[in-house]
Amino acid sequence: LVWRGDLHEAGRICDAAIGLLDGQDLAWYARALATRVTIDISTGCHTQALEILRTALGTLDRDCSQTVDAVIELLCLQGVAYVTSGNPGRCLKDMQEAQALCVTAGLRGHLAMVESAMASTALRLGDLDKASELASRALALIDEDRLGQLASYTIETLGCVELAKGRVRQAIQILSDALVKADGHNDVRSRCQIQFGIGRAWHLSGDTQRALAALNEAEEIARRIGYLVWHRAILLMSAEVQEKAGDAVAARATYKEYMRAGRKMYARDTEKRLFELDARFELERAEKQAAAARARN
Repeated sequence: LVWRGDLHEAGRICDAAIGLLDGQDLAWYARALATRVTIDISTGCHTQALEILRTALGTLDRDCSQTVDAVIELLCLQGVAYVTSGNPGRCLKDMQEAQALCVTAGLRGHLAMVESAMASTALRLGDLDKASELASRALALIDEDRLGQLASYTIETLGCVELAKGRVRQAIQILSDALVKADGHNDVRSRCQIQFGIGRAWHLSGDTQRALAALNEAEEIARRIGYLVWHRAILLMSAEVQEKAGDAVAARATYKEYMRAGRKMYARDTEKRLFELDARFELERAEKQAAAARARN
């Protein structure tokens, strides 16, 4: 349900499972908590996610073979929670601990998950070579039958690395490959993220029409499934593309929707842009009225 994007129903079932388990079977209880945290991160509830993670990681035994895989997943999720809440520097310690536990326990699939997440973090921190290295390593570890969904996220990271290096055409090709992978596993969340990346790439290439087509689809998915952590980023990028295209009215509406979505980061910059767009809109309207007056005379 989470991969498919049905976050509300997944959360309802997950909460019921947590209530039934109530810490009795620690391994399954931890897995249920990991799913709850994944949903919380996706919907922007970072404080709640981090509270759950701190409590769970303080309870579980890292040396116990029955719970080590759950500990690895929770450590990785704690790192992701720090990244998506705007604090990527805090996550490295958690992910490196998870990576070491994977190696010690010989958990190949979990190592792929952790190194894919580490690649995404390295990308956010601007270490493009490390991001590419980690993503490539993760892909080599992925078992398509069991971890197929992870492949699309990992390929997406490689595409975003190319985009960050200014290789727009290569980025679009890689991101398109990631989209095929996501669709093959009916992974709606991944499709949302990848379309956002494709929209950014077309924007950088100067193709506003294709950029907005990709961003509009990403925004529709994010809105429909409640994927708030990405919805805000998509709205901001869409407003920038609309502004560059000269559509001040649409850009202003999208900026306002972005602000309603509640994002704290860049709030002042966004308000400044709104004032600028208001001024431009009023100027354009005044010029049109003046032109119409001249035509009548």
